Amino acid sequence: MILVLAVVGGGNSFLRKNLGRANASFGRFLTLYSLFLTAAYTLIAYKTPWCLLGFWHGMILLAGLGAAVVVRSAKRIELRVAWMFLLVAGVAHLSWQAVQAAIPFAADQRNPYAYAQTSPDVLNLTHELESLANADPAGHQMLIKVMAPESDYWPLPWYLRGFKNVGWWDQVPADPWAPVMIVSAKFKAGLDEHKTHLMVRYFALRPQVLVELYVQADLWRAYVAKREQHM
Repeated sequence: MILVLAVVGGGNSFLRKNLGRANASFGRFLTLYSLFLTAAYTLIAYKTPWCLLGFWHGMILLAGLGAAVVVRSAKRIELRVAWMFLLVAGVAHLSWQAVQAAIPFAADQRNPYAYAQTSPDVLNLTHELESLANADPAGHQMLIKVMAPESDYWPLPWYLRGFKNVGWWDQVPADPWAPVMIVSAKFKAGLDEHKTHLMVRYFALRPQVLVELYVQADLWRAYVAKREQHM
């Protein structure tokens, strides 16, 4: 809808038809601006979803001009009302899509505009760590070791800011052991093979970025016992 109306608005800016009091020169500027930026971003090999904002806002302004042209070009009142109804319905649909993309599907992999967003599963990991801290005598001084290749553990530094004893590694160190270990699934660390720790579950940090949560066996037992007391 926006693209079609933008073409109508841009075309009529050059033809100077049905513009009313709209400035034709500004409409031509927006048309050339949007076309040149679209061509430039098409040629750039590296693309991210938000790159389209560079030229899409120009097209949105042109679409507004195009909507006015379409309504103004209708000679009969019935046809003009019909066009206005279709435009309002289109705007309502676009608004619904915007709400869906920004709220319920903000971090969903089915959202084509979501790129490297934090997974909601990080909140589950944070809640699990808080519960483990409540079961550990050290509380938020509990030692946590985080291991991920190329320091790819963002956004954990933000979410673990309340814990005072966190170490960060870009590989599995010679001594990885700690009451809690958060390890990239890429390492295939298998740190539960020693039976001193349990790999309790996977968590997603970002799309296709998974970590394993290892917990010391006695801490896990204390955590489970405390949880059962509150059930």
